[in-house]
Amino acid sequence: MGNYGATFRTFRKNKGYTLKQVASGIVSISFLSKFERGDSDISFSVMVQLLDRMMVTYEEFYFLHNAGKSNAIEEFFTQAQKAYVLRDGPTINRLKKQALEDYQRTNHIPFHCNALLLEVYRSMIELDLPQLDHEASQQLTNYLFDIEVWGYYELSLYNSTLFLLEPESVIVFTELIVNKSESIKKLPLLHNVLIRILLNTITYLTGGQDPHFAYEEECKTFMKYLKNSDIPEEDMYGRIGYMQAQAYIDVRLGNIDKGEFALKKSISMYEELGAHKLAQHSLNYMKIILSNHRN
Repeated sequence: MGNYGATFRTFRKNKGYTLKQVASGIVSISFLSKFERGDSDISFSVMVQLLDRMMVTYEEFYFLHNAGKSNAIEEFFTQAQKAYVLRDGPTINRLKKQALEDYQRTNHIPFHCNALLLEVYRSMIELDLPQLDHEASQQLTNYLFDIEVWGYYELSLYNSTLFLLEPESVIVFTELIVNKSESIKKLPLLHNVLIRILLNTITYLTGGQDPHFAYEEECKTFMKYLKNSDIPEEDMYGRIGYMQAQAYIDVRLGNIDKGEFALKKSISMYEELGAHKLAQHSLNYMKIILSNHRN
């Protein structure tokens, strides 16, 4: 978890807890001490338990961990999301060029991952295939595999770049994240990203022109997880996305009319919310998926 141990120690001392008080019944005192010194790591679920013991939310911990630091990657990611939502192609291209320049200058892998993320955004805006080589995709896969504890940035990076990975890798990563869903559900910031990961995973696995639905069982399983993920009532975009994910599965199963009806309804809901660009994007994708699978 990088330098998270030092941040954890700061919280513990500021709140007046001893190592014994925090560790009791969760981990050994020596193990927690090693974590604080940066000599050991712990799982995300255990971290949440330790933070709960000190009455600290993950959001508070994450904020303090990054407070006062020059976190260019996080700032870059925020800019990229804003440009994508606005469908601002020129800004996406500018940020991608900047990310590649930063990567060449520093050889810091997250900069390259951000460039890949921006390539996905560009391709989605322009409705064409991402332009990247196998080496870049493999580097992203290796980077994600090396992450021991996934925080907001790592989850968001995966959510935005999973379309660049091989389907088998996406299934492995999403299952890995889902297995931690009970801990993630406690953290609204991460829970929101989990919902988007499930939606994007299903969208990806239902794509393609092959009439054989190779990932039918996986999609059904992820839909069950999504159904049980407790999408908040106020998260209308998550609920619309759920409707669309089920519609994509229906189309792949041959229930074309049912899927088309649901997709048209979802587009109308976007329009009612004033999300006209999302509505247009959904309409364009609906035309593609229906043309691929309509007899």
